[in-house]
Amino acid sequence: MIRRFIYNTLLCSTVISLMTLFACSEDSLSPIDELGKTIYDPSDAPEDANINAFYEKYGSRILYDFNRSDLAFGWSSSRNYWYAPVKAEYKHYISDVTLFLKDKAFQKYPDTFIEKYLPFRIFFVDSICNTVTYDKSRLQDVMQVETHGVAIAHLGKEMDTWTEGDWNTLQTNVLGFVLNSIYQPFKENYTIKQFGSLQQPWSYMLDIEDDPQGEFSNIEYSLYANTYVDGEIYLDNDLIIPPYNNIANDLGQYISFILTTPKSKMDKIFARADFEILKQRALLVANFIKNGLMMDPIAMQNEACPDDPYPSDYFND
Repeated sequence: MIRRFIYNTLLCSTVISLMTLFACSEDSLSPIDELGKTIYDPSDAPEDANINAFYEKYGSRILYDFNRSDLAFGWSSSRNYWYAPVKAEYKHYISDVTLFLKDKAFQKYPDTFIEKYLPFRIFFVDSICNTVTYDKSRLQDVMQVETHGVAIAHLGKEMDTWTEGDWNTLQTNVLGFVLNSIYQPFKENYTIKQFGSLQQPWSYMLDIEDDPQGEFSNIEYSLYANTYVDGEIYLDNDLIIPPYNNIANDLGQYISFILTTPKSKMDKIFARADFEILKQRALLVANFIKNGLMMDPIAMQNEACPDDPYPSDYFND
């Protein structure tokens, strides 16, 4: 009963609803390409120093002081949304959330990868609806807007009582948007379909077991032997909830795994006969990164693991 409750709770609470990021003021908007991408001039305000640093790192601009029309800036859409701006007395949370996004939210991925797939604009708001007028039932935590951007809500009084769990939820939502935006255009791709077909059937809940060879931790062994590389860990119940039937998350976790695992560890994983399906899935994802996303998995892993890099031919068949 405990396992069924945990599984059902997670299934019902998994929502991916992120998409775009934010900017600074209407006067600084300068459209530069057909996508409506915008360059925002750095701000001289001390409170914007972290926003400038975030932009320097990822090329995406965080916005908290903007006009309603900016949510659709640069596009032919007339779509508008109701939103409440961040109140002056809570603007100190702008820096907190910015630093979290810059230093923690994407730490499982190389900067080069995140820079390519983060939305151009991140809008910070107190609250926002996906409707033109206020509708309490349509309030969103994070919401895609139509300008290759995402709005992040709750920068207000409720952050006074945020716990680690709230920050983890924000991280999950932000990463969820990035991963889903990668997966959706490729979900009919042959390589991705092969990757999905190799997900172990009926593995929606994994028991935590010891590695019979004593080479990996019990969590690593339990994941790898069941074709996964990450999941929700419940040590008190000795179980793991992997991204079963969630190919976007599964793919994203494999991308992180490939791009950030040291060569010496990957060699040990690939050498294990009981991890053979994981190896097949990893090779498919490496191929997808190279030929689907048009990025170099070797170069990005070398960036993330300079002391233990893959050689240039590591993923060649």
